[in-house]
Amino acid sequence: MDRFLHKYLDINQINTSFSFAPYYRFLQKRKEGTDDVKKQMFQYFASRIEEAGVQERDVSVDELPNFKELLDILYVSLTNITIDGDKDIWGITAPFASTFAYGTPSLYRSFIDKESGWLKPEFESNFKEIGLAALKNIYHTILDQLYGIAHPSKDEFIYRYIDASTGLYRFFRIHFNQDFIETQYNGNCLK
Repeated sequence: MDRFLHKYLDINQINTSFSFAPYYRFLQKRKEGTDDVKKQMFQYFASRIEEAGVQERDVSVDELPNFKELLDILYVSLTNITIDGDKDIWGITAPFASTFAYGTPSLYRSFIDKESGWLKPEFESNFKEIGLAALKNIYHTILDQLYGIAHPSKDEFIYRYIDASTGLYRFFRIHFNQDFIETQYNGNCLK
């Protein structure tokens, strides 16, 4: 994907990183606004982030394995309790990154190459389509967060591929959740 994006956008001008900080601020805000049992859950999740010392700093890709418990907490708190990780596909990436920081077993088993951490080769046939969706997602996020211009289709992408075993098209929907992405303008214009 990075090669494709470089063709249309200098991805080096987008500084992206993984951070628990937006999620931590969300927890702080939510625990102040409730008095029910959720408050205890929000407090527990926030305290685990504080204990790890990552409530306000970025986490490098190399550090992510050290925070598996926090990634587990993200998964449990952001998904429905009925989700079965062996069947349901779900994952976390840093904004606009091409590798996953965390995912359900079904995500890795179904789509992710163990060596590269990205899509298996059989899904690369429509890689241009995925790259375009990622590029659109970048622009939609920037327009929404920096300029207040929302786009109705920014949150999902329908992907099709040919199932090698049947020869038929299969489809899946990628939902981009941007609730914990923070976009900042650094003062330089893109050319």
